[in-house]
Order: sequence, then C-alpha cells, then structure tokens
Amino acid sequence: FCCSRKGLTNMNAGEENKRRIEKWKENKIQDWHKGGKLRQKFPDIDDLKNWMNAQVSKAKTKAASKSSRSGRSRKASDLGGSDTDGKKYRSLSEIWSQYASTTKAMASAPDDDRETKKRVKKNKKKNKKNKKTTSSSTPVSSTLSSSHGRQTRQEWYQRGAHYWKNADATVDGVLGGFGHVSTVDIADSRRFLKSLDGVGRDRAVDLGAGIGRVVKGLLLPLFKSVDLVDQDKKYVDTAREELCNHANMGQFVCSGLQDLELLGGGDSGDVRYDVIWFQWVLGHFPDSDLESLLRRCRECLQESGVIVVKENMSSGGFVLDKEDMSVTRSESAYKAVFESAGLKVVEEMWQTKFPKELYPVKMFALR
Repeated sequence: FCCSRKGLTNMNAGEENKRRIEKWKENKIQDWHKGGKLRQKFPDIDDLKNWMNAQVSKAKTKAASKSSRSGRSRKASDLGGSDTDGKKYRSLSEIWSQYASTTKAMASAPDDDRETKKRVKKNKKKNKKNKKTTSSSTPVSSTLSSSHGRQTRQEWYQRGAHYWKNADATVDGVLGGFGHVSTVDIADSRRFLKSLDGVGRDRAVDLGAGIGRVVKGLLLPLFKSVDLVDQDKKYVDTAREELCNHANMGQFVCSGLQDLELLGGGDSGDVRYDVIWFQWVLGHFPDSDLESLLRRCRECLQESGVIVVKENMSSGGFVLDKEDMSVTRSESAYKAVFESAGLKVVEEMWQTKFPKELYPVKMFALR
C-alpha cells in the first residue's frame, strides 16, 4: 500500500485532533475533581463525561458543516465504497452507472457499429426466452440485457423485487433472520416519535411497509388512521389479513415506491400526513430517484408533519449488496440527499441495543 502526501497529512491531522480532545477531557476531569462550578454543574462524573462527548460531537458536526459550505470537502456521493464481493468503486455515481443505468444499451451503440447492434439484438432475444423459462430459483442476474455488463435502472429494481419475493412473509423473513430485534427496534422508534414536538397524531403512512410490522407495533397505537404501501403483493396480502379489522387501519396499497405518485384518497382526494415513515427501504433507491421520492413525499405533509427515515449507516464509504440490490450509505451521504430534496433534519437519534454484528441504525425526522 502507498499513501499520498495529502493522505499522510490528513492522517496526522486526525491523530493530532484526537490528542487535543483527550487532553481537553483530562483537564476537565482534573478540574471536576478539584470541585468548584464544574462539580456543582455535574455532581456525577458520568454526567460530565456525557456532556464532554456531546460537546465533541457538536464541534465535529459544526466543522463538517463549515467544510461542506466552503466547498473544500468532496460531495458525500462522490466518496468511494465497495460491494459484497469486495470490489472497490470510486463513487456512488459509478454504482448507478453500472447497475442502475438510465441509458439504453442500443442508444449508446454507434450507427456504424453493426456488430455491437447484433450482439444487443441477440442478447434481447436470449433474455426474452430466459424470462419465459426463469423459475423462482433462477437468479435475475441471468436475464440482464446489457451488452457491456451494465444493467438498466428497471433491472436494478427487478432484482431487488425478486430478492424480497423469495423472502418469507414473517417478521424473521423481512428482518433477514434478525426477527428478535423487532421489539427493541419498535421501542426506540416509539421513543423517537414521541420526542417530536408539535407533530400531529391524525394520519401516518409506512412506505415500504412489508408485512406491516411497523404499522402494527408502532403506528396504529399512535395515529387515528394509518396507510400501508409495499411493492410485494404477498406482503400486502399478509398485512391485510392481520390488520384489516383494526379500527385505525386505512388503505393497503401495492406499488413500487419508485412509481408511487403523490398519495391521494378519501373524499377530498388530497391526503396530508403527519408522519411518513421509511425504514430499511431507501437503500434500494439510486440518489436521483430517492431525491425525487422525498420531494413528492414532502408535498404530502401536514404543515407540522415530518418524514421519518430509519436506515443502516455505514461507518465509512458505501456498501453495495449485490444480492438484494441495495446500498448502505453513510450518514453524510444521506444528509446530502436530504438537502438536495429540500429537506432539513429537525431531529435525529441512534438506535440502541442492537447486536454488534449489525450496522449502526439512525433515525432522522425531516421537513
């Protein structure tokens, strides 16, 4: 491995910052032991430590914000990452270009490149035949039509849908074998919702709701009317069977979120939500589609309403899961998309008590 001069400088600066922070904390603890105002303000040393950690976090957030505004840092979407096979990528843009392309293969072929056109045509015929014979055990990747190893955005969504189509319509199935975390997940989500001042309790919707786990455990007890949307008919039918008789249950909608227009219904045809809930679903959307979806949802909020996003957070660069066609973004990458969609983070909170082998999970309230 080799390090550029810039990389070494950044590393040295980071180490220096750590030393300064530790020295500052040591001085504060020494002052606390001496008594005085600091001891009066924080009678318990754990309170002092929590305060110090909060001050460090605020300073880091402020520095990151300042760097972003000055244009000296790279865009979050331009940071590198890897996939589940270990392959490295320079940016998310490279992922979208290769796996969720909006450019048709035929359109990119030069007019005089007859051989390329023949290959594309041949692959299309082959794929058409494969689609007729593909069973649930056949990987969707075998039906990709690109002549240069690229797949279209439609194929990106099809592969994701195929993965979930073969997952069990149970709590354990929709949580990837970690059904035991559902209770603590719902508990922290409830705590987060209750911390949001001024948010109404009339109507909510869960977008990408699966079998209605969050609807049942979190939203129905808190809201007068709750709608549910998911792309998989099996999941929607399962949710309908269990929840249709609940007094607060509203609409059951089977639709992919990428195709979902502004939600409407009722006598007025103009539904406004107090809470629009997303959980473990936004990783399936390329940046541009995610931004568009969030903008559409913003138009469906009550004046005091919020969009809540609860997602896995990568600690560094992004991670592409090639099995279900989803991307685990970093916190900064999500915030960059929120900002592009014209949304501000009004509250945020980390999920607690999850197993260490899982990604850290964070909740954001946006409006």
